[in-house]
Amino acid sequence: MEKKSEMPRKDISLKQLTPTNTKNFTKTCLDKIRTSMAAVGMVESLQVFEEANGETLIIDGNKRYFVLLAAGNETVPCVLTKIPDTYTPSTQVIGVSPVERAKMIKKALEKVDETMIAAAIGVSSLKPGIDNKLKAKLHPTIVLAYQADMLSKAALVELTNVVQKRQAEILQELKKIKKFTLDVIKPLVLKTSPAELTEHKGKKTRQKNEEKRSAMVKRMEEIDNRREAMSDHHKTYSYDVAEQLIYVRGFLDNEKIEQYVAKNYPEMYNKFMEIMERG
Repeated sequence: MEKKSEMPRKDISLKQLTPTNTKNFTKTCLDKIRTSMAAVGMVESLQVFEEANGETLIIDGNKRYFVLLAAGNETVPCVLTKIPDTYTPSTQVIGVSPVERAKMIKKALEKVDETMIAAAIGVSSLKPGIDNKLKAKLHPTIVLAYQADMLSKAALVELTNVVQKRQAEILQELKKIKKFTLDVIKPLVLKTSPAELTEHKGKKTRQKNEEKRSAMVKRMEEIDNRREAMSDHHKTYSYDVAEQLIYVRGFLDNEKIEQYVAKNYPEMYNKFMEIMERG
């Protein structure tokens, strides 16, 4: 990596500089930098890159640029870098999350070649690699398609559900229709014959089917048991009602008993009459 101590330096007019990060920084953020610069001065020069078209990009120091611009400064001390890398300087001073890292690289790709950025951050390619375990399950043409940005990582995982020969066939079908998205690949995998499914996919499918079958059988048994229980309850209830009717009718056949009950136990008498009416 190029050391700042070895980079050429010169004062450049703020009007000649082009910020690479133009988002609205918070007032608090800029105030901290403004206070620091007022107290100790310009400790760190801006890092810039001069393009062939004459434009000078700010590689590191966008916040300081806006503070100086607001203060009315005309020039600023700069160090000139040979690599237009807007990503690496930030990682030297702050830790970034994977999401932030991806956003920064995407922004840098708008102005810098992918190979140059990859070299600057010490990787062979910006594209996520395939681990050996996944690669072993894929047909060589599928790996090449991924490296050519035709297939996503999710597509590779989905294709491992079928044997490698079938993977190559699916790729040919995708090329014919010129669509390589996951929503197109999944139906083709589902249409694959059981003999061409990989072992884990076939086992998983059989297990799911068996679970569904067992759940259905259990549900049917529960329904049958409930039906039998309800039938038994109904029989018992019907028998009890019949017994009550026989008892009440025999009981009220005696006129004196009926009058006695009606006079002394009117509520019981009314219940008896209700039972008689239901009969």
